Amino acid sequence: MVDPDNRELYISLGCALENLVIAAKCAGYDPEVKYFPAGEPDECLSVTLKHGNVTGDDDLFHAISRRHTNRREYNKQQIPAADLKKIESVPTEEGVTSLVLTESGAIEGIIRHVAK
Repeated sequence: MVDPDNRELYISLGCALENLVIAAKCAGYDPEVKYFPAGEPDECLSVTLKHGNVTGDDDLFHAISRRHTNRREYNKQQIPAADLKKIESVPTEEGVTSLVLTESGAIEGIIRHVAK
């Protein structure tokens, strides 16, 4: 079984929802997302789109169609330190921590953990 806990499925649903929210805002809609509406266990979310005075991030919207999955081997080129600092400085939601690993031993440890 490829995805026994539906982890990848849930990640895909989250990405699709985020794409919908980004696109709706760019089209002038104010999306209202409700998770597990009315306590329904079979419905994970509902989205209501209302016309509003909303502007979205056009750069993010246009990036959606340019995104792709690359399963080829990475080029092993070091990411410049300035770019890593930018990644680390991206604000996160409460309770979310961002960690950038550059040491090969730490990376290998994470790989072993994720592979289990």
